[in-house]
Amino acid sequence: MDPIANKLNQIDHERRRRDAFDLLELIDKNVPDPPVLWEDKSVGFGDYHYVNKTSEGDMPILAFVPAKAHITVYFTVGGLDPYVDLLDRIGKYKRGKICLYISNLDKVNIDVLEELIQTYYQDVLEGKAIYT
Repeated sequence: MDPIANKLNQIDHERRRRDAFDLLELIDKNVPDPPVLWEDKSVGFGDYHYVNKTSEGDMPILAFVPAKAHITVYFTVGGLDPYVDLLDRIGKYKRGKICLYISNLDKVNIDVLEELIQTYYQDVLEGKAIYT
C-alpha cells in the first residue's frame, strides 16, 4: 500500500478519514504536483525552497494534516490573506495566517475550495505568492 493511503487509513474517526481521502483527491486533481508524505505526518504537494533571516529549507506549497478535531490545510507560501473574497464564500471553517481548519468537508462549498486551491497554487507557481 502506498504510504499516503496507509497514513490516511490510520485515522480512527470515519468521517475525518473519508474527508482526508476526499481532500487528497480534490487537491490531486487541481494541482500539477503529485502528493508526497512529508515527515510522516502531512500530505504535501509541490516543493518550495524558502530562505529567511535565520534559515532556509524546503516545504510543500500546499499540505494537509488530518487531526482529531479537524483537517488543517496549509497554504504555506504567502498564506490566506490574499484570498479573503473566496474565504467569504467557502462555508464553515476556522483559519490562521496560513492554515484553514476544516472540521467537516460537507459544510464547505467544494467548488469554492477548489477555486481557492487552484488560484493559490497558480499564484505560487507564477511568483505572485511569496514566503514571508
